[in-house]
Amino acid sequence: KTGGFKMKLKKIGVLSFALFQAAFSAVIGLIASILMKFMITALPQDSLMVEGQATMFTFGGIIMVVVQLAALGFIFGLLFAWIYNLLAKATGGIDMEFHK
Repeated sequence: KTGGFKMKLKKIGVLSFALFQAAFSAVIGLIASILMKFMITALPQDSLMVEGQATMFTFGGIIMVVVQLAALGFIFGLLFAWIYNLLAKATGGIDMEFHK
């Protein structure tokens, strides 16, 4: 398809991107934690797991992983948006094409 309109992404809202990245990271962390919980539960009880490794994926452990990944997502989102904004000044931004 052609006939769309072109725009340049010259600046990212730092806080809005950081909040988006935090939410996205939290969802990915929740999915990964639940999958790990099921995989660890399927292991035989006499496997060579370090004590406490299985309990990391209890409800509290899953919440801890989600919160930690959300916090890291927020921090790295802030950093990414800030660096992007600096580089976009020098490079002119990213060309984008939109279609209806």
